Amino acid sequence: MWLLSVALVIPAGPSGYACADTFDSFSGPTKIIAVFSNRRLYGVRQLVSPMDVTESFPIAHERTPDGHLLAPAGELDIATVPLLEASYEELEHGPVLLDLSGISFIDSTGLQLLLRLSERNAGRLEIIGSPALDRLLQITGVRDQLPLRG
Repeated sequence: MWLLSVALVIPAGPSGYACADTFDSFSGPTKIIAVFSNRRLYGVRQLVSPMDVTESFPIAHERTPDGHLLAPAGELDIATVPLLEASYEELEHGPVLLDLSGISFIDSTGLQLLLRLSERNAGRLEIIGSPALDRLLQITGVRDQLPLRG
């Protein structure tokens, strides 16, 4: 049996929450993020330190003559969405090409971010997909709501 004492509650969608806490495990202090929706536990992700997230989710940024290129790599999920969103928000005005070809996994919070960015930045954002994104868009049926290139 796992016992999670909640230290931080983060909204993660219309009816979901992510809870983060540090607890003692057999291998020492462990940082986790647990995702709940309607009181059901949907997943737990272990983080050794906040640096683990940034190291496992690098985001390349390049200024191009046409605007900006952002190219994250790794898993786009509840732990990494804030990093990508912050990187996007830091960009100056102008077109943004979001290259997701280095993304190996996307969860619903990643998809929610892409839909939100697309809605708020119509005409400014273009997305290069990945097999992980293609699979998610096939399942959810929202392909036409994203500005996909090619």
